[in-house]
Amino acid sequence: MVQQTFPDVAEASDGAPIWESMFGRITDFLRGVVLPDEQHAPIRITSTGDSVLDGDDPSPMGRLGRLIPRLLLVLAVALLVAAIALFGFHAAYADKVYPAIAVGDVSVGGMTVEQAVATVEQRAAEFERGTVTFTYNGQTWTPTLAELGASIDVESSVDAAWELGRDESAVDRLGFTRQLLRSDQRVPLRTTVDLTVLAGWFEQVNADIDQRAVNADMVVDGTEGSISPEKSGIIVDEDAATELILGALESLEPVSTEMPTTTEVPKIF
Repeated sequence: MVQQTFPDVAEASDGAPIWESMFGRITDFLRGVVLPDEQHAPIRITSTGDSVLDGDDPSPMGRLGRLIPRLLLVLAVALLVAAIALFGFHAAYADKVYPAIAVGDVSVGGMTVEQAVATVEQRAAEFERGTVTFTYNGQTWTPTLAELGASIDVESSVDAAWELGRDESAVDRLGFTRQLLRSDQRVPLRTTVDLTVLAGWFEQVNADIDQRAVNADMVVDGTEGSISPEKSGIIVDEDAATELILGALESLEPVSTEMPTTTEVPKIF
């Protein structure tokens, strides 16, 4: 008696494994639906018994019907590629500042927060040692920005740079990525000014100018008395000078200008 044997994997009539044959048929079917062409389009039997390609419609609507699936496929592939690229981009910079970002005039793109802080601290130290030059009536003052009470908040500035592009909204993140592709992004150095220190420096300058207002006063000479008249003076225009100093902080450019002054009115007439 002859024992019948079976192969380990079922085969189709052409010798290929059945799962391969089924997969091929499914692939051919999907290709024929999404990308109909003369080779893979389904066959339709006409009323006369003739077989024709089901997608073979020469009319404009027929051509449009064949074109739309192709366009949808291209769009789907493009969206998939864009999503993968965007995911990879954000993953690569998970612990780094995104590229093409600067804090003030310091490029920090691609750096970790620690590296960016160290780099910006060096620039901040140079900046705070920078001077502002004021002149008035033959006198010149060249205080450093630190002497004027100015300082740079390095950590806050770097944190602002790191936060760029990390919005919760995916739409906002995508919009920021488009901005990076168009141009570099700049975060201003976050500076502060101690107004008490600045007011003290203004007082020093007023003393150097030495043209303070004089109040009217009673002068007694023996049995006679007289009144010394008041006299207007000249002092630093603190609002205008402060604006110039803040402008230097914002632009990171040195300032050399005439000291703005204003008239000081006596308090007693």
